[in-house]
Amino acid sequence: MRILFVLAAAFAVSLSCSALAFGHAESRVFYLTAHPRQCIVSVSTSPKWVQVVPCSDPEHNMEVYALVHGGWGRGTPPTASKGLAIARALCLSAFQRLTGHPLPNTLGWNAFWPDPGAETTRYGDKIICSLRHWPQIAPLGPGWHVH
Repeated sequence: MRILFVLAAAFAVSLSCSALAFGHAESRVFYLTAHPRQCIVSVSTSPKWVQVVPCSDPEHNMEVYALVHGGWGRGTPPTASKGLAIARALCLSAFQRLTGHPLPNTLGWNAFWPDPGAETTRYGDKIICSLRHWPQIAPLGPGWHVH
């Protein structure tokens, strides 16, 4: 299977050194506040914070293409394996709906959702779907790649 799912804790795969080398602003946002059509660079020093950059920035390594809801509301989030199954179905379906074709084998996806407790109370069953390179996370290059 050429689809990669990365839990929020693993979301921090780093390009922060190269991000600094390219002069990215120091503003970061909490990972659950990312919006569709935002391009981001993961931030290794803080796994739940990402840096939103212009999509013209060639160093962005993820593109948020969908915000979906997992169906558990503000209740207890599913186990990691159940969450993966839900996120996979919803994110791949959203990608196909947006682009008219399945995710290419050369690309992957990330999905992240709130941890149990305060995050779930605040963000509910929000799942954020983003595009990335597969199998290694790497800069996507300039522009928006979800077509």
